[in-house]
Amino acid sequence: MGPVIREYKPGDEDGINLVIKSVFDEYGWLWDPKTENRDTYAVIEHYHERGGGFWVLADGDEIIGTLALRGKEGDLCGLYRVYLLADRRGKGLGRVMFRYAIERAKEMGYCKMEIWSDKTLDVSHIMYKNAGATSLGDRSVFDPEYGAPYDEWGYLLDLNLVESTI
Repeated sequence: MGPVIREYKPGDEDGINLVIKSVFDEYGWLWDPKTENRDTYAVIEHYHERGGGFWVLADGDEIIGTLALRGKEGDLCGLYRVYLLADRRGKGLGRVMFRYAIERAKEMGYCKMEIWSDKTLDVSHIMYKNAGATSLGDRSVFDPEYGAPYDEWGYLLDLNLVESTI
């Protein structure tokens, strides 16, 4: 049996952070779980209690991917923490995770999904555009607690228009 997406459970934090930190290290991004990445140790508070959820892609006992949703306003949700270990990419797992997030968002009653993604993640941007997401433009983000600015592309996905074949 291959990897399975399952809901976050307490005790997953170390595996979640291993995945996300590996991607941050790969791209040379600053990793600080006490500031910018503190949500990964307070998953219930940051995602479940804010109208969303957090899921992991697990291969047996190993967490190999992450994804999260959080409610914004009205029928809009945000997609967060879509990360996959480098050696698991290129096999369609990212697309499976994205499709899963779309289905969960619809089940939660959301009609639109806002996505902000670091500009260096080209493959993710292609996936979002192929799903029908439209551009929201770009933004520079600077959190004084984080200490390093970064640039993102934004997308808006109408969940009612998404093809089930993405």
